[in-house]
Amino acid sequence: MKREEGNPKACAPLALRPSQIRWLPLRYSALCMLHSAFLGFLPGAAISTLRAQPPGAPPQDPLMTLMLSQPKIDIAAPVNPTAAFDPPVVGPGQTAVYRVTFNALEQTIEWPENLVAPQGLEMRPGAHGEILRFGGPAYAPLTAFNYRVRASSPGSFTAPAFTVQVYGKPVTVPAARLEVVASPPAPSRPAQKILLELPTTNLFAGQAVRVRVLMPGSGGGMVQSLGQVQLSGQGFLVDLGGARQRIEMLPSGRVMAPAFIYETTLTPMSAGKLSVFAQGFVAGSQFSGPIVISGSVTIPGGTPQYTLLETEPIELRVRPLPTEGKLDGFTGAIGSFALAPPKLANNTLRVGDIVKLSVTITNRGGGPLARLVPPPAPRVANWQVFAPTAASSPVALPQSPFGAFAPAENLQGVT
Repeated sequence: MKREEGNPKACAPLALRPSQIRWLPLRYSALCMLHSAFLGFLPGAAISTLRAQPPGAPPQDPLMTLMLSQPKIDIAAPVNPTAAFDPPVVGPGQTAVYRVTFNALEQTIEWPENLVAPQGLEMRPGAHGEILRFGGPAYAPLTAFNYRVRASSPGSFTAPAFTVQVYGKPVTVPAARLEVVASPPAPSRPAQKILLELPTTNLFAGQAVRVRVLMPGSGGGMVQSLGQVQLSGQGFLVDLGGARQRIEMLPSGRVMAPAFIYETTLTPMSAGKLSVFAQGFVAGSQFSGPIVISGSVTIPGGTPQYTLLETEPIELRVRPLPTEGKLDGFTGAIGSFALAPPKLANNTLRVGDIVKLSVTITNRGGGPLARLVPPPAPRVANWQVFAPTAASSPVALPQSPFGAFAPAENLQGVT
């Protein structure tokens, strides 16, 4: 057997000596046998097409290859909505969650703006979101709508069935029942919950603060991840690029227990009273992105339930920035900062050398420096000063044959 010129995969019979057959690679022999057998079942036109492929065919776009390799989203399955109260039995004044879920994409659901609550039951909108569950050859969408409900007196309350449009077709959401009793039974296991922590609720417009979303683990050191974490509300920005997630041991009563922590930065952009709450899907062992795990923890396997949880809303009091005492060069950094003495990279220079001047700024309050933009560089006689850059950014200097210019009398050293 031999390789055909211009096509290494094509094979043709050839008389070989035993010594030559002994050195024929096994992989190439198997490829030739499979290729020959495959071509034997193709018509002549197909064979000529395979052999006529130009050797210099352009490679496929890597981005297109990556997109084609991703599993598809299953939108052809029948839509089966569910509705339930969690927990189904509460006491007067206690809060329950009315949760409606769809195995459909959120943007395809024509959700009503106002739901009619049963008489005697207070109902207000809560979290809503979407997550993709991977099962088999395709992703299955899951969309959830939460409402926080509360009754002041005992009774039996039924959320009636209603119809919504999903993928342009009517779908009926089933009815759900909530029992409010004077002495509700103790839950068999602690309810899943998430918490939102902010260092302060009195802020200035534009002041960035570090926030944490925590999901405590259950007994036995078991903890799950939280997917599609969001901070919901109006009038603020969230730094998604700077978000970090980790699992660490935190005090829980008299013992240490693991907790999932999602940390990010929130910046209010408008003055007044703002309300913010956190939400996320319980995702079991499905982590989105890198995570740091500290301590001895147990992460459950299997398929997670993907329950949409939310925190109690927190009210922020945001004040506008004062205009009195504003200094020239202010770029929006708000907080308590400490300024270290400037440092030169080298104090022995020659005319035309470039020297780097570093100024270190720290936040005494421990908050983020997300909005700390270097002020404009000062203009000094006999010096060419470039624009300031942050330490984490690459320093791009202009291409000049002389670099930064300074006369000899302004420098220590020789020319």
